[in-house]
Amino acid sequence: ELAAAWLNEHPLGEDLLVASWYPSVLRRYFNGGTFSLSSRDDPRIAYVVTYRNMAGREVHSQASVVLAEYQEREPAQVVEVNGQPYVWIYEVLNPEHFEQHVGEIVSGVEVGQTVRPVQDAWQTIDIGFATFSSRQNTATVVLHIRDTVEATEDLRTVTLKASELVDNEWQRFTFDPIPDSRGREFYVAITSPEAVAGQAVTVRFSNHDLKPGKMLLLRRELTAGERRADFFRSGDIAYRL
Repeated sequence: ELAAAWLNEHPLGEDLLVASWYPSVLRRYFNGGTFSLSSRDDPRIAYVVTYRNMAGREVHSQASVVLAEYQEREPAQVVEVNGQPYVWIYEVLNPEHFEQHVGEIVSGVEVGQTVRPVQDAWQTIDIGFATFSSRQNTATVVLHIRDTVEATEDLRTVTLKASELVDNEWQRFTFDPIPDSRGREFYVAITSPEAVAGQAVTVRFSNHDLKPGKMLLLRRELTAGERRADFFRSGDIAYRL
């Protein structure tokens, strides 16, 4: 009931789908759709719900297999009863949960997000791209990681070919670890300086507040007196840490 109450506050509301060890019980309290853990890899599933009672079973049981899959992940929420953790809720949002895209990322366009890594030595981020039905896009895509949204120098920069991106799937960017990153706010931006209309990719986003941080969408070069922070907007880009 406590887990359902937390999930019921989600911006996706009754459209939210979760996979649970106790689907029939959770279904009584949860307003969205509930499935068994055998559906946890279905791309429509947004959260996986595990329970204390799953522990201590045979190593090859479904309960043990699922717990092993998630033991290294940071839960989005932990439900406690009398000070003891009883339910773990893990976010497994997919790019499809971010219902729109920002338009073609051509020269002068920047899309970004503030993020707070939950780990030290942060070195990866996944971004959900769309390629316009997998057309041939020839430019390069650049990931910028900066201390703040107004910073002018990158802490880390990663460049890849747009042709390597897969439509509506996560693309992982890997960079040199950033020490003492846990809990710090960073600004992550995507640009494609050489891209032109008809040969550019895009990033998926949601108008709903699905992720921590703030989204930025800048469709042109800054003019005198403007700041990047002026272009924060509601919603979040498709990303996962």
